[in-house]
Amino acid sequence: MTVRRVSSRTLGAGAGASWPTGVVAYAAAVAVALVVLVTPAPAAAAPPYTLDERALAIASPSLVYVEVVYTGYLRDKQSSAPLRASPITFTRRCSGFVVGTGGEVITNGLCVRPAKDTAAQNALYSLGRILIAENSLEADALDRYVADNLHQSVFTGLEAAAEPDHQVYGQLGVAPTGGLTESPAIPGEVVEVLDADAGNIALVKLEQQNLPTVELASSGTLDPGASLVVVGYATDEVDPRTATYSLRSRPVKVIGTGSRGSASVYRVNEDVGIHSLGGMAIDTNGHVVGVLDNDLELPDRANRALVPMNIITALLTEAGVDSALGETDQLFRSGLDAYFAGDYETAISQLGTVIENAPVNSVAQTYRQNATELQKIEDSFSDGAGWLIWASGAAGGALMIGLVMLVVLILQRRARRRAASAQLVSPAATYPFSPVSGYPGQPTPGYPSAPAYPARQPAHEYPPAPIYQPPAPVYQPPAPTYQAPTARQGTAPDDETWPDDEIGPDPHGPDRRH
Repeated sequence: MTVRRVSSRTLGAGAGASWPTGVVAYAAAVAVALVVLVTPAPAAAAPPYTLDERALAIASPSLVYVEVVYTGYLRDKQSSAPLRASPITFTRRCSGFVVGTGGEVITNGLCVRPAKDTAAQNALYSLGRILIAENSLEADALDRYVADNLHQSVFTGLEAAAEPDHQVYGQLGVAPTGGLTESPAIPGEVVEVLDADAGNIALVKLEQQNLPTVELASSGTLDPGASLVVVGYATDEVDPRTATYSLRSRPVKVIGTGSRGSASVYRVNEDVGIHSLGGMAIDTNGHVVGVLDNDLELPDRANRALVPMNIITALLTEAGVDSALGETDQLFRSGLDAYFAGDYETAISQLGTVIENAPVNSVAQTYRQNATELQKIEDSFSDGAGWLIWASGAAGGALMIGLVMLVVLILQRRARRRAASAQLVSPAATYPFSPVSGYPGQPTPGYPSAPAYPARQPAHEYPPAPIYQPPAPVYQPPAPTYQAPTARQGTAPDDETWPDDEIGPDPHGPDRRH
């Protein structure tokens, strides 16, 4: 009897070797992945940031919220008789920025010294609201009351020939409320004002020294299309007398030039609201390149004009103001450089000194806190890195041993199945009338042997072919939970123009309020 073995594939030949090899390769890949996951990231990685964020961080501590409170008497132009026996008070609001270590501030000229008809208009709106509160005037008649009395009224001091009194106040950081005359508001005085047609900027001196100072750009030329950031104060609240004012900024581009009287100005394509008047435009280095002013070529006269550097430097030179940075200002910039370079230890130390010398610098406080948090993350990661590497090595070794044992067991199982599948079977008949094994032929005389039909044989039961079973899921370590700090962004939300209900519209611009 001829025997034939059921054919079986040899281990390592063809497709039969692919899955064990894949298991070993997978185990190696997992071990490599473990090492990669626990390898510590380089320390002192610089945080992501934009040039605008860095520029704002440098310049924004110097922004000043400016209020000028005017007190005087409304009089009839012809008779000089007071329209009311008691004095009238109104407030003008705008932005400015510190340019000297002695508390010198550049701001808008018409903000701190309005034209006579503008002052009369502001005072009439204040008087009109008093009359409304006294039920002597209907609320919807306020604008008509001002218009009817504007051309025959004048706002003066205690005497008809005297100028009205005024007091300047400045606040840095967030101004919690308008009309504040005590700390943190800093009193000051107006030093010099350029006429509206000669530059429309003013120099104010606050009664506090060593305030955060900006750095002025050395070049006074701006090319069309130049990218800048405009910075000024704004509020979203309706009543300006009780509103909170905070810094707003927006990236802009130079779109051309214009003029205001004899002074040339640059024009930009965006603004951040009415109270940004007197604020600053800065370049990507955080240097001031212009002062925000009304663009007289626009219907709403938005603050999209920039008074150029040559006018600013001329005013400072005439007033004898040294615009050089002080030691604290230089240390502040050094601390920011360290922060943006990822040197948090240096940043924490230097910005901490800045805060001690200039507590009003809220930006230094913010970035020192950021540096402290990032330093903690790096320290905790570094302290745990050795333990993680040791643990991952042990886990990786155990995983490799387990996978090798699994492969050996599977191969042994397959070998047993192959041995069981080797069975004796009848050879296939090569001639259709050959005798079937176990049934000898009985030929009929005179006739060839007839085929003997074999009885039905039970079907031979072959052992089932081994079915591929995927290995049990291999443990995979969880993904790391550390997330790199997201880029800090320096840009504030969009602003809208909010009318100053206290002072009313400015006659120098249709529905434009100062």
